[in-house]
Amino acid sequence: MMATTSTITSRLVPLLIAAALFWGGLPQLAAQPLVTLLVPKNQRISDDSNWYGAFLELTLRANFERAGLRLSSFEVSALAPSGKEPGDFLLDGAFQQVGRLTYVKLRLLRAGVERLVLEETFTKSKTADTVTQMAAKLLAAIDAQAKWPEPEFYLAPEVGEAFYRARRLRYERSTPPSVAEAQALDRAFGASKADEVVVAEVATHLLLAAHGDPTKGGSLLKRADRLLRRALQEHPQSASLLSLLALDYQLSQSYPSFVEKTAQGALKLNPEDDLAALLLAHGAGLSSGLGKESISRFKQLNPWAFKQQGKRPYWAGALDKELAALPGAQTTH
Repeated sequence: MMATTSTITSRLVPLLIAAALFWGGLPQLAAQPLVTLLVPKNQRISDDSNWYGAFLELTLRANFERAGLRLSSFEVSALAPSGKEPGDFLLDGAFQQVGRLTYVKLRLLRAGVERLVLEETFTKSKTADTVTQMAAKLLAAIDAQAKWPEPEFYLAPEVGEAFYRARRLRYERSTPPSVAEAQALDRAFGASKADEVVVAEVATHLLLAAHGDPTKGGSLLKRADRLLRRALQEHPQSASLLSLLALDYQLSQSYPSFVEKTAQGALKLNPEDDLAALLLAHGAGLSSGLGKESISRFKQLNPWAFKQQGKRPYWAGALDKELAALPGAQTTH
């Protein structure tokens, strides 16, 4: 069916945003230190609170990004072998919940040497203040000139438990979320006024579920498209929203020319975005000058996407075809 004029116009809005952001070749990687952030581990293996690690990880990641730190992507953090994580700083941690108390330990390392270790035990009512204060101290230790962002990102664990459970599962498992899981996440957290960080996670689940279930993929891709375009009207400087929109275009295969421009815009905003680099390579053409440059950037950012050494596939296998098409690629699942 032919797209309506209003549909095409609405799709052009993020494309125009992306075009305004990008010119020439790929932007250079920043000279500032690179931080790889791991999901803190649950010290009580037998209980059901692994999701709390995703709460800590995303609270740190989202606010560090808003403060202007240079971060490895979620996918790089999930795939890089232990002890070989990229970057100048590594941030890991641990936690446990016992009764009404929560214990959190966050550790910042540089070149394998501990630079800062923070430990706190607190009650639920003190979670927001304690975690925010710990994050602010870590931010200052990484970059003394960085300022805590306004507005900050904070989704309370008692409100966002289902959201954090979904994110934690995405870090661990090798298969896409089910259609039912993605739709449930969308119903709970895909509201029109949702924070851009929340929208990005909901859209990610919709896109991965669409790939995992082609029979219902079309409706999920359309829903993700609407969420992302709506969010971009409020947050046109969001690299993650633009790269996810480029992924939507790639998976739907309906607007191939949009993949290139949207991925370009994402890379201009965040040169560390390995997803955008891979999609730009395909959007520009693998044999083109920009395509070859994008392939090189992708391999530089995430060499573990090809040889996963027993870890889950890159983007839950949604981009296996695109990975396999790259020169010299050997994917192993």
